[in-house]
Amino acid sequence: MRASSQTSAEKSQSSKPSKVVQLDEYWKASTMKVKDLKKLRERGLLPNPQIYEWTVTKGQDCPTPDTHQAVVFIAHFKCGFGGFPSKFLERICRHYGIEIAHLLPNAVAMLSVFAFLCEAWLGVKPYLDLWHYFYSATYYAKNLAIGSVGFSLKKGNDYITFPIKTSWKGYQRKWFYIQLHEESPIKGQALMPVSNERWR
Repeated sequence: MRASSQTSAEKSQSSKPSKVVQLDEYWKASTMKVKDLKKLRERGLLPNPQIYEWTVTKGQDCPTPDTHQAVVFIAHFKCGFGGFPSKFLERICRHYGIEIAHLLPNAVAMLSVFAFLCEAWLGVKPYLDLWHYFYSATYYAKNLAIGSVGFSLKKGNDYITFPIKTSWKGYQRKWFYIQLHEESPIKGQALMPVSNERWR
């Protein structure tokens, strides 16, 4: 299967968002419970709470993060996000003008695979120019929805194939806060992304 961040529920590409709308128009109320994060912790996908702070959000209609919090989906951790943002992820967010809450789970997986290939195969740090050579950013959703930015391979470029999950049903209700004490471009106001020429 050719790597793509588009899932079975997102086969129709809509027009990219071009303006800011109200939070409750595109966020789904959180169903995130403490036990969900404990399971993630047991699998080794979430750092020790003594050194890594997180906050559950069950019942919240939309995020209201403080200045030190970032909004993430539990699916991001299952796809390779380690909790502490890498310099490469920060460059991606800064380049496209997005935050981590904008990304589809498979988009995080694609970034993780690319970073691994650069470090383990090429022996270099993942860098933006090479990523941009292969990929463009795309908004995947039939309606306005947070967590719907993915990446598509540019035409004519050969790339490795790797399996991806074809459905992340319900992932947009599993969001919570992580604490980041330093400034990072992966954080934001949890608003809809606005596309720009760098997405191409």
